[in-house]
Amino acid sequence: MPAIAERGDGAKTINGSYCFDAGQIVFANPIPEADVRRLVANGSDEDLAEYFRIGGLELKIAEDFDALLQEEIYQVMMGCYSPEYPLVMKDIRQAKIAAWWDRAVDIIPANGGKGLGIRKMLEYYQLKAAADDICGSVAQDGIYYYCRKHHLID
Repeated sequence: MPAIAERGDGAKTINGSYCFDAGQIVFANPIPEADVRRLVANGSDEDLAEYFRIGGLELKIAEDFDALLQEEIYQVMMGCYSPEYPLVMKDIRQAKIAAWWDRAVDIIPANGGKGLGIRKMLEYYQLKAAADDICGSVAQDGIYYYCRKHHLID
């Protein structure tokens, strides 16, 4: 399980599947174990190794992969291309692909995603009621215009 933040810190992590604040879990949405077991392969491919190198990291292979499956899994990162998605997701019932690169994907709970994590954090914090400032909606590029107005971007 991911570490829980100290009091006053809050975060929406793992594509919105694990949200926490002030030492408590706000929302936890793991991939069901049966789907994780169908997805899991312990290994690497050159695309994932290259992705990690871009970030200055070395991809490490777990020595005791079965022990990792004893924990709740919130996201699986997998190297694959879009034509391979149907094969990757064969017999997967409660997870979905969140594609972020043409050579790799995150696999997350089917009912999850960043938007759900944000909604759960908003429910928890009731942010609009407590906010000093509110930007426009995503549909109208609210974050972009807010950042421009406050000279956070050019």
